[in-house]
Amino acid sequence: MIQIHSPAADFIHTPQKRNIPRDQLIDDLKQVATRLGVQTLSQADYRKHSQFNPLTLTTRFGNWNAALKLAGLKPSRHFRVNPNSVLTDVRRVAKKLKTKHLLLAQYLAHGKFSPTLIYRHYQTWSNLLALAGLAPSTYQPRTTDLALLQNLETLWNHLGHQPTCLNLIPPHSKFGLTPYQRRFGGYQNALAAFVQWKKSNQMPAPGKRRHKTTRSINWRLRYQILQRDHFKCQSCGQSPATDPNVRLQVDHKKPRGGETVPANLQTLCDQCNIGKCNL
Repeated sequence: MIQIHSPAADFIHTPQKRNIPRDQLIDDLKQVATRLGVQTLSQADYRKHSQFNPLTLTTRFGNWNAALKLAGLKPSRHFRVNPNSVLTDVRRVAKKLKTKHLLLAQYLAHGKFSPTLIYRHYQTWSNLLALAGLAPSTYQPRTTDLALLQNLETLWNHLGHQPTCLNLIPPHSKFGLTPYQRRFGGYQNALAAFVQWKKSNQMPAPGKRRHKTTRSINWRLRYQILQRDHFKCQSCGQSPATDPNVRLQVDHKKPRGGETVPANLQTLCDQCNIGKCNL
């Protein structure tokens, strides 16, 4: 990798805004819908016109349609999309980017559909790639901290500003979000470690992590919990099998201090989960 040397003062970590008020997220959703003159929004359209990542809303409210409902908007038409439509769109994005190794982050930047739909129909990203006739993404198990930090340096210089997790896509980034979450316990921790490295010219000492696992629930684990709980809300017993309007979410039983492990995860419908958040 060609190293680009810039003054350490150029690299200033601006922490991601956390604990954004719920009302502020919903207001932004309403404003985007009003600006576009629509009664519903896809995550792809929202991402293009909003100040927040749609992942922030799906994480806070459990799923995209739950956020739309709170904003007084209609459910996304993509919720009941045909699986073949997802397959066709993945092939379209791969053709557009001229690649046989399509990353999920690349698809989310150029595709029409959300990870929720992908994992609902195909369980894993690799399954979808195989059915689309594409090769699985190359996994690099021995990626070093130095290689990850050097990648951030190259990306930061290319963009001219602090990269977000959505910038971690080829060809400018060699690594996606997952290696940073695994090695540093979160992307914001990785950015802080990068700035420390540039200031001291030494590898930062591993920080003490509050949790052994990341807060994020990956899609494979999410599906396993839904399957374990028989696709039923563990609070009220509702299921999409008996009521198509029911939306299921995977929630931490112990939100503060609890690990992201099966024993601390449960399936809730959006109403029960939102009600829990308001307690």
